[in-house]
Amino acid sequence: MKLLGITGIRRGKRTTVTTRQDPQGLRHPDHVQRRWNWPTRPDQWWVADFTYVWTPQGFCYVSFITDVFSRRILGWPVMRTKTSLLVQSALEQSLFIRRRTNSEFTTQGLLHHSDAGSQPGFNWS
Repeated sequence: MKLLGITGIRRGKRTTVTTRQDPQGLRHPDHVQRRWNWPTRPDQWWVADFTYVWTPQGFCYVSFITDVFSRRILGWPVMRTKTSLLVQSALEQSLFIRRRTNSEFTTQGLLHHSDAGSQPGFNWS
């Protein structure tokens, strides 16, 4: 697009704050350390994050859980609010998908990793 001088339409600047790291906050060890090619089979590492999308009705939030080996998104709930239910739903959806497709699935040996960002605007109720 840049070579052709084409640009997208901007419909205003709408932003929301999703991550503010607390320098004094407790951080769990990073066992992944960006070694994305390390897993040798599915269900060794699941990584989680969430993002937001502006719609004409306001922001909506999407939580993702991805299997690092297969690069498959296992859980992806969408909600209009940032609550702990958003993240919990992604995990529950991922577990349901794995159990439905593999009756012998177990979480033993599974590492679940999320970024180190803290979410002060997150409603944990």
